[in-house]
Amino acid sequence: MIQRLIVRSTRHVLQFASDVKVDGRSTPVLECRDHLLPESYHLAQNSTQPCDKWMNVPSELEDKLQPAPYNVELPNGDLVIKKLKKLTPQTGAESQSDTRHLSEWQRGQINSEISQFSDKKILIMASSGGSSWAYAQDLGSAFSSARWKVEGPKHLPPIYESIIDLQISIHGKLGSPQKPEISAVLAGFKKAGLKHNEHLTLDPGVSPDLIVLWVGAKSPEGINPDDCATISFKPKPDATQPCAFVKQTPKFVPFPPP
Repeated sequence: MIQRLIVRSTRHVLQFASDVKVDGRSTPVLECRDHLLPESYHLAQNSTQPCDKWMNVPSELEDKLQPAPYNVELPNGDLVIKKLKKLTPQTGAESQSDTRHLSEWQRGQINSEISQFSDKKILIMASSGGSSWAYAQDLGSAFSSARWKVEGPKHLPPIYESIIDLQISIHGKLGSPQKPEISAVLAGFKKAGLKHNEHLTLDPGVSPDLIVLWVGAKSPEGINPDDCATISFKPKPDATQPCAFVKQTPKFVPFPPP
């Protein structure tokens, strides 16, 4: 079976054209086309049937899905959150030590990546826990030895005391090219085996020439810092704790244009 689909925003209205063909049949088993779709799109051009009814998913279908989904992405691009995920550590994680420090080998791995970008600026923000604070100091020392301009560690805003592992915020917007010094930091952390968020937070509140490194408590096995909501450099009064909301889908959801 082969399905072809065109999705286009016309006059600020989402318009579809689709056909479904089955091997051995000369004509499509399904065709639909919305009337505002430009004639330059030839798919299902002879069809007078709009696509509305084919884009509606009956609720009873969702109820039959096993296992029950956390999210349902509809044909029109909408994402419906059915239930919230919860961060669940693996069995025995409570017995793991919270102590972290950088070994000489780890310092060397980080230094080998970042030393070529001396004089870059990094601000380290750390939670007040003793182990996290000492870990932040270790990281600051590693960047200083690579001749970076290090500020901190400084104490986190109280709302962020619950952050986990290492998280990075930079200035930028979606689609902006990643600066080489940012790539070097991520590569250094990965080579050193440091648990960190791999998806950077793009925050207009961060100065363009600054990297912000957030240092939180060590998370148990089975929990990933990328699953937590992003951190704002200048939190609003009604901000929620970062892991009070957990990422619901591992992929980018392409919402339709207005």
